Amino acid sequence: PKGAQTADLDALNQEILLRLQESGTALPSATVLHGRYALRCANVNHRSRRADFDLLVNAVVRMGRKLSGAD
Repeated sequence: PKGAQTADLDALNQEILLRLQESGTALPSATVLHGRYALRCANVNHRSRRADFDLLVNAVVRMGRKLSGAD
């Protein structure tokens, strides 16, 4: 069912957020957008570089795969 999949993905995103913050890799926040839990990052810091965002995206993908068993 779609509702169960949404709940699973929301829980996965919550766990990814927690792990990112605890590891110090990045400090994104979260929001609920159209009823879905979503990771959110601010990109307004003048010291942010492309490499910072590449690191964040790669960490999210790696953690998501590991946590979901897709890795």
